[in-house]
Amino acid sequence: MADLHPYRTSAPTREPDGPAVADSSAQRDAPYRAWVGRARAGDVAAAALAAAAAKAVRFGVAGSGRLTTSDYRLSYVALGVIVTLAWPLFVGLAGGYELRTLLVGVEELRRVVRSGIYLLAALGFFFFATNVDLSRGYVGALIPLVAIFTGLWRFLLRTLTTRQQARGSGHHNVVAVGPVLGAGL
Repeated sequence: MADLHPYRTSAPTREPDGPAVADSSAQRDAPYRAWVGRARAGDVAAAALAAAAAKAVRFGVAGSGRLTTSDYRLSYVALGVIVTLAWPLFVGLAGGYELRTLLVGVEELRRVVRSGIYLLAALGFFFFATNVDLSRGYVGALIPLVAIFTGLWRFLLRTLTTRQQARGSGHHNVVAVGPVLGAGL
């Protein structure tokens, strides 16, 4: 007999003419993992779009704004790349990739807004600590845009996921035991 997983209470079942089929958490969690992957990819794209839009709003399309101190110079394009790469970390810190917020619009949006607040606090702290002159117009455009674009992406993702679920994708079979009246069926 095959080794049992420490949390599995029964042995894997066998298909009539095939290999053993195990009820693994990887199979159950596949739709959730796919959603998290799409959410992260969209969050990176939203942050990149917001950084480019904020730079265009503040400095124009061909403008080349630079952050300056007495020690070094940093372009706003580089800052946009840093924000783009850090944005999914802030969303994760705010709990934006948790299963319990999946497809719950208000809570999901609350966590995106909280991520924007975390990003604002991190930018403020970093640039205060390093004494860099940061354009308030850039930050004033960047933070709302990244939150709005991420919120729009999450709305689109929620709509697509709901349509997939309506077609029967991503559902789990459940055996309910008990009286029918108490099951809410």
